Amino acid sequence: MKFFMRVRPLALWVLILSLSVLVFGIPTSPSKAAGPVAITYWHGLTGPDGKFLTAMADQFNKEQSAIRVTASVYPWDVFFDKWVAAAAAGNPPDVVTYHINEMPRS
Repeated sequence: MKFFMRVRPLALWVLILSLSVLVFGIPTSPSKAAGPVAITYWHGLTGPDGKFLTAMADQFNKEQSAIRVTASVYPWDVFFDKWVAAAAAGNPPDVVTYHINEMPRS
């Protein structure tokens, strides 16, 4: 249990830092791009962690207009099949989050 209490804040910091890198990596000069950069973010966190991550994405979207994060949650029993199918079709999400214990083993 102590391990998960340490990993949870670490995972949230990784997400925050990843999104920060994306924000600061955007050129400050006007561009001819049509609209904000769109980032698709998939996760299988259906409990409080998932609600917190979705709320973070919503807050991030409200605080700036250069990047739009679309967070989607999928139950674990379909998450990996959907992810593999999307990757095979050439349209995977930009970012995924999952617990290491949910990783399929071959």
